[in-house]
Amino acid sequence: VLLSGDSFPPKLDGVQNFARNTIQALVRDGHKVHVFCSNGSPTTHLAPENYGATVTRGPGVEVQPKHKITLPSPHFLLALMRFRPHIIQFFDFTPCAFFCVPFLWWLGIPVVISHHSRIDLYAAYVPGFLGDYSPQVVRAACEVLFPLATGHLLIDGSQKDQSWFQGHPNTRFWATGCDLEFFHPSKASAETRAICSNGRPDLPLVVFVGRLSPEKQVDKLIDLVKVTNLPGEPELCRFAIVGHGDSWESIHQEIGHRPDVYMPGAVTGEQLASTVASADIFFSPTVTGTLDLVFIESQAAGIAVVGPRAVAVPLVVTDGVNGRLYDPLDMQDARRAIQDITNGQLDKMKAEARKNAKENFTWSKSSDAAIQFYKDVLQYFQSHR
Repeated sequence: VLLSGDSFPPKLDGVQNFARNTIQALVRDGHKVHVFCSNGSPTTHLAPENYGATVTRGPGVEVQPKHKITLPSPHFLLALMRFRPHIIQFFDFTPCAFFCVPFLWWLGIPVVISHHSRIDLYAAYVPGFLGDYSPQVVRAACEVLFPLATGHLLIDGSQKDQSWFQGHPNTRFWATGCDLEFFHPSKASAETRAICSNGRPDLPLVVFVGRLSPEKQVDKLIDLVKVTNLPGEPELCRFAIVGHGDSWESIHQEIGHRPDVYMPGAVTGEQLASTVASADIFFSPTVTGTLDLVFIESQAAGIAVVGPRAVAVPLVVTDGVNGRLYDPLDMQDARRAIQDITNGQLDKMKAEARKNAKENFTWSKSSDAAIQFYKDVLQYFQSHR
């Protein structure tokens, strides 16, 4: 299997977790894995080489710190000639996939694309006048190119309703997984909670973890804080906004000075696990993602989840059981959802959240599903040649 994408270390995100666990499962079962990317080096922490894969690195353009967009180049052809894969998987419809999928179709090599982002929605956030036309261009490209791929793995079950997946013979939902030992309720710490709540651990603690970029609708966090804790009224909760990105400065300027807001920037490793487990509720404003891994990680850590009634969020958040759903982008309704949980339902929902993660979102299940899909796609490909 040849794997390619833009989410390999040192970039760390949900897609990188998918890729790493897929590599581990394939190697564990005796398959050979080759990676084509532009990120990192053999000595990078969590590099694919550490898990038994071989790697060809080609040129890329750094668009954010630690994040390169891999470019189509002769290096990809070199990887094909060296490795001679039976099947290729692209993690997301990347620029490299855009150019390589027609080429691979012409060569007769089966291709699977896993869709971790709603790129048609992200395209609207391209800066300048290009952003006015990008969604239409992306949708047109999807209509033309997606039928050329042999199979599609959908992280968001609602994606199946998009026109470019209609009628495709090999489209399957791919459930995410989570490290249930790393994200665990036992990682909660009174000291961490006191820090994240700015000295008020007695109040419910709401945490956001993720990239603070406009395409994630993170500006809505400003509105949420302002409508939740009104001047002159008792505080409903405290907020910890964890992460960094292009919107960090503007958010910090608006609400970072408030006593009910803690903004430490990016947090990783055991400190991240402790930060999530020490909170009570994870909140997300994002409606352009598929199913962000942090939803599952928060449930694994034993905290309730409040998310928009949109994309794949209802697949993991059962309203009134392990969290609450709210009307997308409506922060007044989001405040209502947080208040509903804090009014006597918190402990029950936290327990249900952990239970849901344990029963439905293990990496072994996720990786095994991907391997079975490879086998099904190869069988289909060989029978229709």
